[in-house]
Amino acid sequence: MGNPFVFSKEVGEKNFCNRKNEIKELLGFARSSQNVMIFSQRRFGKTSLIKEVIKRAKKENILTVYVDLYAALSETHLVKIYSEAVSNSLLSKTEKAFKNAGKLFKQLRPLLTHDDEGKPIFRVDIDKSKTISLFEDVIESVNRTVEKKKKKAIIVFDEFQQLGQFKNDRAEKILRTHIQKHQNIAYFFMGSKKHLIIDMFNNINRPFYKLAAPYPLEKIPKEELVIFISEKFENTGRKIDKESASLIVDVCESHPYYVQYLCHVVWENTKTGERINSDIIKEGINVLLKRTSPTYEATWTLLTTKQKKVMETIAKMSEEDKMFSAEIIDRFDIGALSSLQRSLESLIDKDLIDKEKDKYAIVDLFLKKWIRNL
Repeated sequence: MGNPFVFSKEVGEKNFCNRKNEIKELLGFARSSQNVMIFSQRRFGKTSLIKEVIKRAKKENILTVYVDLYAALSETHLVKIYSEAVSNSLLSKTEKAFKNAGKLFKQLRPLLTHDDEGKPIFRVDIDKSKTISLFEDVIESVNRTVEKKKKKAIIVFDEFQQLGQFKNDRAEKILRTHIQKHQNIAYFFMGSKKHLIIDMFNNINRPFYKLAAPYPLEKIPKEELVIFISEKFENTGRKIDKESASLIVDVCESHPYYVQYLCHVVWENTKTGERINSDIIKEGINVLLKRTSPTYEATWTLLTTKQKKVMETIAKMSEEDKMFSAEIIDRFDIGALSSLQRSLESLIDKDLIDKEKDKYAIVDLFLKKWIRNL
């Protein structure tokens, strides 16, 4: 019997926990062709959620395109990734579809090939000298298909903040020009670097200002996580009471990734028929920290002394503490406010901390615990 807790990949079906309201709301946005900007902490399950939404949208005969922009480093990369996603989503893999591939785009010609597993997929070669015209061709290809088939569509851009890293905002401007004319397509923009993607849509000087409704992905309710992990343990021969399941959720601060990760470790360290208690959970935390310690040490050594002090301060602050208060600055000997501000901005850019209103938090939950143990 395999470990039922999955933490390092997309999850679906039996491994997918709740998100019923989110799925309902996002499908509602899709049906009304509403653009949405989805953001959350890292490893909060955005991709797993959107894949579940896509699966259900297909059952409603809604066209879907999922575009992972993580590897997009330039406009040329963007066009290649986008066009291949469109090709593989809107064209079937049959020979008939291959003959009709030219009807999807006006300029691009997808080539049918095979991936490492032998599955047929479309690849596209991009002529750099024609990047912009090809980009516009790809953007309009979905709209032409939607109008021809008289259907709705969802286009999901995952890691959309990558466009903000390009040398200029030309791609953003072109994309906005076309998107705002599309009446039957819902664009879902997702980002794991909150400060970057929020700036793209909230900064009045950026092309995507107010183009999509903000949709912060919140934590899964504690009671839902307790039920989820209790059933997983019980169904695979481990016994756990509500108090122990609640302890796991509390230790992981209701973060779905870390709940699954800690449960995975606890499950591995117990036997069929064994009852899980607080001592076993504490040992699981120690095992997890021991496994991740080398990575955290490598991250720690790259920080300046000031940045380390700021990270330690955040790790030890209570919910009521305020970062810029005289009491905190004195207690942790942080130093000048200007220096503190620079360190905070640098740590946000490194994606090590996150800012929510006037609160700062360490992104990696177990890095915070590791720092506390230093």
